[in-house]
Amino acid sequence: GAGRPSGSLERRRSSEPLAARRGTVIIAGGFQFPEGPAFARDGTLYLVNLEGGYISRVPPGGQPEVFHPTGGRPNGLAIHKDGSLYVADSGLRAVLRVDPETKEQQAVAGAFRGRPFNGPNDLCFGPDGTLFFTDPLHSSAENPIGKVYRLTPAGRLSVVLDGLAFPNGLCLSEDASILYLAETKRHRILRCRLDAAGRCREWDVYAQVEGGPDGMALDLRGNLYVALYGRGAVGVIPPGGGSVTYLPVDGPRPTNVAFHGERLYVTEAATGTLQVLSIGVPGLPLYSHR
Repeated sequence: GAGRPSGSLERRRSSEPLAARRGTVIIAGGFQFPEGPAFARDGTLYLVNLEGGYISRVPPGGQPEVFHPTGGRPNGLAIHKDGSLYVADSGLRAVLRVDPETKEQQAVAGAFRGRPFNGPNDLCFGPDGTLFFTDPLHSSAENPIGKVYRLTPAGRLSVVLDGLAFPNGLCLSEDASILYLAETKRHRILRCRLDAAGRCREWDVYAQVEGGPDGMALDLRGNLYVALYGRGAVGVIPPGGGSVTYLPVDGPRPTNVAFHGERLYVTEAATGTLQVLSIGVPGLPLYSHR
């Protein structure tokens, strides 16, 4: 039909290597260690400012504005299917829920079996509203105390995986059977196969990467995009693992990524900017938007 690419163009685009389309465009700046980009249904982009202590909002086609100070060090953000913002706040050592209309803030999780979290970092939703989040603060290769938690809609909290050297970004496969996890201090991506109860049945090393793997997103073909802090690039890992393609960004410290259509938005901490890469493949729709 009108406006749709011809089959030959589709084939040409799909066979074109990602590296041929690389190169970021800076679309906004002035952020204070930006992280956790996430798009609402209406195309509004929310992101957190770790060092500024607040959430920013970027309306479609508009300029960034300060949306809400959390009172801590917000590190990651995901949007629930009801539109509310869930924030991993490492300063408050809690996962927060923020109402997008009233800006009312409440902690939905702050401890496990009476022990406070070390400092939550990133989070993602499953299709039923189950929340997965990482708690890496103070963990390292020498002190692998990092954990991944799972919070059900009923409020039940459990450990998915522990013994980790700074678990960071995470995302779920399209059918929610696999959790991909960045283990920053070991420079690798782990792949956890989840059982029906959301526990990690088994795990393996999906990829070794250069730099510190941080926030992640999947496209509809199963390619995994990973912000590589210190490497100045987004790593692209093909479905099933394999050799990593590196897409350079403007600045050495990209922190996270989020798809909106076929464009990949990247937060970069050294320059305090929001950048965009044209990928040519749509991102996997997030469960919160289905």
